[in-house]
Amino acid sequence: MLQDDRIRLAVAEETTRWHRVAAVKAVREVHRILNDPEARDVDKLRAADCLLVRLNPIITGHVMRIEHTTNTASKIPRNRRWMR
Repeated sequence: MLQDDRIRLAVAEETTRWHRVAAVKAVREVHRILNDPEARDVDKLRAADCLLVRLNPIITGHVMRIEHTTNTASKIPRNRRWMR
């Protein structure tokens, strides 16, 4: 059933629609928790963190440069070069 491109596109569209609705409800719930004077501070912090992480994610990157050079002549001791 999922081999058909039309069905896959329909499922993807419905999933996107569901996520948009769920996101609105989630933000509304976070606002309710943050504005609730009886909510515990830890709940408010979790709600705020949850929202901030998704709105402004921390992006880290690493760049690695690896160079590998070999010079076999320089690694062979001078007195053993004749053995090559």
